[in-house]
Amino acid sequence: MEIIGTIFIGVFTSIIGTILINLCSSIILRRRQKLKYIETVKKANNEIIEILKPYISEKGLPKEEIILSIISSISRKYEVNENDLYSINIFCQELIKGIIDNVYVSSDKKEEYAEELVKYLENLNSNFIDNQKIEKYNKLNEKNLYQLKILLVLYYHLY
Repeated sequence: MEIIGTIFIGVFTSIIGTILINLCSSIILRRRQKLKYIETVKKANNEIIEILKPYISEKGLPKEEIILSIISSISRKYEVNENDLYSINIFCQELIKGIIDNVYVSSDKKEEYAEELVKYLENLNSNFIDNQKIEKYNKLNEKNLYQLKILLVLYYHLY
C-alpha cells in the first residue's frame, strides 16, 4: 500500500509540475510574441511615415485612397493587422510633428506644410463624422430590426 501511495504521489506531482511549467512558459511566450508584434507595428508605422514624407514634399498631400493603400500594403508586408496601425489622422499628426522638428526646412515651408496637413485633417474629420453618423444609423436600424424579430417571435408563440 505504501509503495502505491508513493508512486501515486510521484506521478501526481510530476503531472502538476508539468502543467505548471507549460502554463508559465505559455504565458511568457505570449508576452514575448505580443511585444514582438508591437515592435513590428511600430516599424510599419515608421515606414509609412517615411514613405509619406518625400511624397508630401514633392507632390503635396496624397488622396485618402492612396494613404489607405499604402497602409494596406505595409500591413501585408509586416504581417500585421491594418487596424493596429495608425489611422490617417495620427499619420498626419506625426507628419506635422516631423515637419516642425526638422531643422533643415525653412519656417515658411514648415508653416505651409503644417497648414496643408491641418486642412487635410479637418477634411478627413468631417468625412469621418459623416461616416460615423451613417454607421450609428445602421446600427440603430439593426437593433430595431432585432427587437422587431423578437416581438414577432413572442407574438407568434403567444397566439
